[in-house]
Order: sequence, then structure tokens, then C-alpha cells
Amino acid sequence: MTLIIEILRGTPLWAWVILASLVILGVRRLRKRIVTPWTVLIAPAAFLVVGAVSSARSGLVLAVWAVVVVISFALGQATMADRTATVDIRTNKLVIAGSWQPLAWMVGIFGFNYVIAVMKAIEPLRAIDPVWQFGPAVVLGALTGLFAAQTWSLYRT
Repeated sequence: MTLIIEILRGTPLWAWVILASLVILGVRRLRKRIVTPWTVLIAPAAFLVVGAVSSARSGLVLAVWAVVVVISFALGQATMADRTATVDIRTNKLVIAGSWQPLAWMVGIFGFNYVIAVMKAIEPLRAIDPVWQFGPAVVLGALTGLFAAQTWSLYRT
């Protein structure tokens, strides 16, 4: 229990701010909302940027991450049900039904990144271990691709 408390105390303030922001964004998505079409792309785009930056420490890791993003996006497009959205012709805005999925995707991606960062902080040599370079890149690439596919499904409706 002491280790958990130390980890939580050692977590930088900006990490808590990001988590709180993601939870707020996710909770807002629990209710029906009316947004401009580009607004729904902000969260997936942010996760794409964060994933690319965190994978860019090695060209090969970045390439693996990018390939997994593309494959998981394609698989998500082929297998995920369309989310419910309609277009308000008068305002040219999307009317999106509430869903718990965006909250789960965002907190899940954050949580996985957090655990990886903590593990590397506890044992810094993990940062150079190929398993700890490629494993997170594959998992985060898959989560990011599926999250993007789930968001993109709004445009198929």
C-alpha cells in the first residue's frame, strides 16, 4: 500500500490535470450533444499525436505503432457498429447520442500510458528493453486505432 501512495504522490500535477480533463470530456459524452463535425475528431487526433510522439523515440517502434493504428482502425471500421449521429441540416452540426464508450476509451488509453510510465520510473532499464518499447506501442496503437474507428463511425451514419 505504501508503494501505491508513493506512486500517487510522485505523479506530476499535469498528469492529474490530463486525467481530470479526460474524465470531464468523457462524462460530457454520456449525454446527447450537438457539436460541429470537426469537434469529435479532437480527442482521437490528440491521442494520435501523443502516441506518435511517445513512439518516436525509435523509428522502428514508431513504424510498428503506425502499422498497428492503421490495422486496428481498419478492423474497427469493419467490425464496430455505427454510433448514432444525425446531422442537423439547419445548423450543419452533428447530434450525437450519449455513450459510455468515449469515456472508457480515453481513460483506458490514459491508464495504460500511466502504468507504463510508472513501471519505467520504478525500473528505468525497462525503457531500453525491446519488450517495453514494442509492447506498449502495439497496445497503444491498437487502442488508438480502435478509438479513432469508433469516432469515425459517426461519419458513416
